[in-house]
Amino acid sequence: MRAKPRTRRWAGALAGAMALMAAGCDGGLEAGGASEGKCAYVVKYEGRSYLDVRGRSTTDRKFTVGESLGTGLLPGCDESGGADGAEAPEKVTVYEVEGIAPAVAVAAGKTPAEAVLVAVQGADLAPLDAAS
Repeated sequence: MRAKPRTRRWAGALAGAMALMAAGCDGGLEAGGASEGKCAYVVKYEGRSYLDVRGRSTTDRKFTVGESLGTGLLPGCDESGGADGAEAPEKVTVYEVEGIAPAVAVAAGKTPAEAVLVAVQGADLAPLDAAS
């Protein structure tokens, strides 16, 4: 029995959509600001996931790096969608951000000068805007 033309079109569209989903998110940045493939810059610290806030607003947020809080983890990136292409997780130093609770946002990087502002999803970063 042959599939109807309409069924084949839907199957093709579904396969295309699944391929796009498997490709992952686009435009991730590494701590130094350079594009690093397709993986987002995510820091795991104290049971929370912090996302890079660059690109979330029309203006760059200014922040002051405080004391070191400890070590966070950059999960390995798997751009290929398969088990063989996954990078190993990387340790990163997590710093407090003056004027913001660490449960909301932190800075992460190899050094304070290289630290990137990262925040939990939906975080209110208005205190940083007011301080600018």
